Amino acid sequence: MFKIKIAFLLFFSIITQVVYSQSSFAFNAYKNKEKIRFELVNNLILIPVDVNGVTLKFLLDSGVGSTLLFNNQNVARVYFEQLSPMRIVGLGDEGEVSASLSKGNTIRIASAVAKGQDILIIDETNFEFMQRMGTQIDGIIGYALLKDFLVGVNYQSKKITLYPKHKNLQKITKKSFQIPIKVEGRKPHIPLDFEIQPEQKQSGYFLIDTGSSDALWLFESDSLQMKLPVFSDFLGRGINGNIFGDRGKIHQLDMGTYSMNQVKVAYPDKKSFQNLRLMKGRVGSVGGEILKRFQLLFDYENQYLYLKPIKGVSEPFYYNMSGIEIQHSGVELVKERITNQLGLMQQQNDNNPGIEIFMVPQYRLELRPVIEIFEVRPKSPAAQAGVLKGDILLRINGKIISKIKIQEISSLLQKKPGQQLTVTVRRGDKTLRFKFRLKPLF
Repeated sequence: MFKIKIAFLLFFSIITQVVYSQSSFAFNAYKNKEKIRFELVNNLILIPVDVNGVTLKFLLDSGVGSTLLFNNQNVARVYFEQLSPMRIVGLGDEGEVSASLSKGNTIRIASAVAKGQDILIIDETNFEFMQRMGTQIDGIIGYALLKDFLVGVNYQSKKITLYPKHKNLQKITKKSFQIPIKVEGRKPHIPLDFEIQPEQKQSGYFLIDTGSSDALWLFESDSLQMKLPVFSDFLGRGINGNIFGDRGKIHQLDMGTYSMNQVKVAYPDKKSFQNLRLMKGRVGSVGGEILKRFQLLFDYENQYLYLKPIKGVSEPFYYNMSGIEIQHSGVELVKERITNQLGLMQQQNDNNPGIEIFMVPQYRLELRPVIEIFEVRPKSPAAQAGVLKGDILLRINGKIISKIKIQEISSLLQKKPGQQLTVTVRRGDKTLRFKFRLKPLF
């Protein structure tokens, strides 16, 4: 499948001087629960959040202790009473970045409201969410919401459910197993056993990170060495710059009572997290590609995570077998014929269906997104077939790319090894078509 690199980045650990003394979220009327539909983009959870009366799109990221906003054109519509300059540190290979701290904000998520909230506002320039994900992300919220409710996450139905903390757990955790978590630095950590090599069991704490679309991250150390083979890759962009590392697989990961084999893993370069204060005993992070295989319930108050395996929990873990990386690269005006060879056009009006007949071909002009191939992995099937960096992607197996969202492209390419892809691209003024078969990296 294609991977959208930005999806691997949303993995922010922030060190600030913010004192967490804000009010709690509460339902604005008596409610037994609140269900919120979310948009799932490359294993990432996007929800509507109202900030000071303006509705924005937020990432729900359990790996974030502070609520963040990116200073884009949507956020510019929000009124902030107080702004104080700050410096923040997170994942990445660069130094501190500037931000502004705003206090006294009102945040509303469906019927849940919290007043007096602190928000960190960061320049969006370096993140390019729209370009890489094909959808706008205006902010990130984690601890501020998760601490105040029992929070259920169902990746299949694409719904988050907020329950009061006094809710009877027996009714909402049937057929689930529980794992104790440790909430430290306003982030949840989970103890897990794993085997990088067969019969060499290790254990440690992992950050539970719904803001990472990867399966697993491991931090190399004297006692934790990567398993070969691996390949070098750009893992994403953190709040303090790019994150590079190696990708491979480990033999086994135990999620409580459930074991998964040949799990995808990324080993970030040490310099990407050398300035972070990691929890003692933490060896890595668990991201969305693993978490989505379970129905989840976060219980911060009692410090438990409840997991219920879904039907696809045992599906194999595959890397990007095509070798193609894509990004949104603006829009272009497209001229499309809307009559067939006989001059017939089907009416689109449901109230007055019918067919119109024209003596000459009819066209329409519309703006469509441009999806650019910004990297082709050397020796990959796509590279061997002749696909080049800079090609504009037009079709995959006959499907017109400009008519679908960028995040849906990955779904189109969830193929098994050995299946054939036909990719049509534009290179300069030429239209080229390439065929290749997917094959696993390991």
